Amino acid sequence: LLPIVQQKYLSLAKKILEPSHETLNETNFLADWHWEETTSGAENDWLIKYYPGKRAKDEIKRFSLGEQLELELPPPKEAEVSVDDPELPTVDSGISAELVQRGITISSAKKLVRDCPIDQIQKQLEVFDWLNETRSQRIGTNAPGFLRKSIEENYQPPDEYVNHLERQSKQRELDDRRERWLQHRTELIQKDMAAWDNTPPEERVQGRLDAWIFAQSMRPAQDIIDGKLQELVDTLPKTDEEKREYIALNYPAEPSPDFE
Repeated sequence: LLPIVQQKYLSLAKKILEPSHETLNETNFLADWHWEETTSGAENDWLIKYYPGKRAKDEIKRFSLGEQLELELPPPKEAEVSVDDPELPTVDSGISAELVQRGITISSAKKLVRDCPIDQIQKQLEVFDWLNETRSQRIGTNAPGFLRKSIEENYQPPDEYVNHLERQSKQRELDDRRERWLQHRTELIQKDMAAWDNTPPEERVQGRLDAWIFAQSMRPAQDIIDGKLQELVDTLPKTDEEKREYIALNYPAEPSPDFE
């Protein structure tokens, strides 16, 4: 059943197959395996007895219900995936590598790239990564098989993913609007700083004086108003840093509703 070359020595056969056996054991596809020498037939023949793990049993159960069974081995740990193929354009080779990194076999990855539009594959990869990140039960126990089938059949993204994209889009719009406002706010503060000496102190504090007068129960006498005016003028900042902080109070950190 396996597309492998017969080896002359058991040690060579084990050297070739044991890394895959260990990977299948780590991913709960195999519970155990044993090499046994045959007692009949050609000499130097061996049997490998496989004991299915939980993942294999789950796959067999799904397969019995009509779903396609596909075993996909993840790429070796700490290893770079190479899917170089002179028949594939550079972009397609990159997409193939993305598929292999998610557990799809190299041959299946190349077939998907040849048979399916690249934008369709990229869309399904984005959805798959989000489902995987959020630990969605949609993926099931055979993540590579789910990804391959989603690409082949061009699954529609689930509602929760669509809502996620909409929230991201709205947040980007808010962030962009706030960034534009902060830039505009900085320009306004710099403009006011440049015009500071050209604005009479009395004119600069007029707004605060008007607010104080409005807050009184009745309009104060003119001499009291003049005294308050002088008080406000005396409290005006003297250093550039103090002036910048004073001016900044006129421009809130968040954009106003009418800012576009």
